[in-house]
Amino acid sequence: MPIVMSLLILLAAVLTAALVLAEIFFIPGVGLLGVIGVGGFVVVEYFFLTGGLVGAAILYAVLSIVLFVVGFYLLSRNRFIQKVALKASVDEVAVKLPEEVMKGAKGVAVSRLALVGTIRIGSGEGCLVEAESEGGFIDEGEPIYISDIRNNKVFVQRNNESTK
Repeated sequence: MPIVMSLLILLAAVLTAALVLAEIFFIPGVGLLGVIGVGGFVVVEYFFLTGGLVGAAILYAVLSIVLFVVGFYLLSRNRFIQKVALKASVDEVAVKLPEEVMKGAKGVAVSRLALVGTIRIGSGEGCLVEAESEGGFIDEGEPIYISDIRNNKVFVQRNNESTK
């Protein structure tokens, strides 16, 4: 087999394996890169077999599979790839709530809570947090308390104790 043919086989094997690996690690699902990679593999195999190059077809298939397996192993162990690869779930919270924000904490509505608005927890400067009203509209300046915290979202109700 001429050296040019061997280099073309190697190039095609690297390209098709790389396209399929990119589809798996960076753009999961049935996408363009995966279709091009698998389609390219089938087309190259078809070209070799119809041209009577059975040895080249076998070499290409074995080389593509070996490159894919080695690439998959190396990429699955790479820390950088694990950080940039897409994942099915989110493990971390985007913004952590301050320590003062806990169920039962009292504060005041800084803005009108037309379901969602800003509250201040604690006395003096306190800390400002976005909250959602569970009991309808709450006007600015009304006392509130945190009734619940779900999925890092603060829910408040009017604090009627201070008006008694």
